Amino acid sequence: MAAILVVDDDPGIRQILARVLQKAGYTVGTAANGEEALARVNEKKFDLAVIDVVMPGKGGVETFLEIHKAFKEMKIIIVSGKIDLSSSTFQSFTEHFGVSRVIQKPYEPESIVREIGAILKERKA
Repeated sequence: MAAILVVDDDPGIRQILARVLQKAGYTVGTAANGEEALARVNEKKFDLAVIDVVMPGKGGVETFLEIHKAFKEMKIIIVSGKIDLSSSTFQSFTEHFGVSRVIQKPYEPESIVREIGAILKERKA
């Protein structure tokens, strides 16, 4: 089964999403910030990462760009509750760099599981 990295500075979100993904059969790693996320992807191969945009230290956009540069095949879902992800500027950025999905918080963890399943099926097709 695929390996998923959950990157969010909110420990409750990390725990809930990790638990739901594990129940769905995924191998899950977690990180509280961009620095931890980069350390995890250098230790282990992940198929997909769910990355929060606004985090202390290295934020989600910077983290995504570094992961994208080193691991182009890794799929990315960007999430945020603090910025408007539907803005034309942000949409242009995500399209240019190939972000797989952009999801506004709050979201239902099960919706992320469905999105991950769809993204991983797209990759196989």
